[in-house]
Amino acid sequence: MSIALVQPSLFDFVPPAPPQTPVERALHVHSLQAQGAKAGELKGRKAAILAWMRENGPATDRRVRDAMFGDGSDMNMVRPRISELIASWYCHEIGSIVDDVTGLHVRLVRAKTEMEVRLEGIG
Repeated sequence: MSIALVQPSLFDFVPPAPPQTPVERALHVHSLQAQGAKAGELKGRKAAILAWMRENGPATDRRVRDAMFGDGSDMNMVRPRISELIASWYCHEIGSIVDDVTGLHVRLVRAKTEMEVRLEGIG
């Protein structure tokens, strides 16, 4: 004999289904959205930074800022966009180097080629 327990509620709420694939379970929603972004959809400063990095090779945030906006501009002109490019898998950190200005270790970032982006299924 079995007894079915039913909890009454005011609303018919159906909880969302759990993620189905291991990839979905391992990544947050914003990561999955970033994965689905395409290179053609990049706009504004982010697209300009990606193009500059592809043309000029690996660089620090400061080098990108100096080349694109001048050494008197704010680091926040490029730093958040580079972090977004890394999060959306268009760039990746390849190491660190000592910054000439601060003397601290800073990230060295490389933009992935269009072919790498296509092969990884991002764009």
